[in-house]
Amino acid sequence: MKEHSDLDSDRENYERIADSLVSVIIPTYNCAPHIASTLSSVTGQTHPNLEIIVVDDGSTDKTQDILLRSPHLYDKFLKNEKNGGKGLAVINALTQANGDYILFLDGGATGTHAKEAIADVATLFAGTGLTASSSVINI
Repeated sequence: MKEHSDLDSDRENYERIADSLVSVIIPTYNCAPHIASTLSSVTGQTHPNLEIIVVDDGSTDKTQDILLRSPHLYDKFLKNEKNGGKGLAVINALTQANGDYILFLDGGATGTHAKEAIADVATLFAGTGLTASSSVINI
């Protein structure tokens, strides 16, 4: 159980990031079976200020078709004509990101994410001085 001071710290950190723009970068490659549910999970988050950037890294399935039919689920769509790998897709997205915080989510992520997941992760990093983090978070 958290101590009272820990709860106060969490609340202060959340208030610090509540108005911050969080860029969510979603690299995709042949993610047609999952991309719509992944995007719906992100748009259903409680954090009020998201920038969703999807990069299709040269998919050969229906990923791009699904994305082009669902522009309301993201803010920016980038397309690599040839598959260059996740690293290149991420670098391309980073050049377009405007967020105070940047989170990465795999385009083929399955399952549902807690509605507070992005707010919780951003709160963890608020005030830490970290400029980059890489991690796998199962929610």
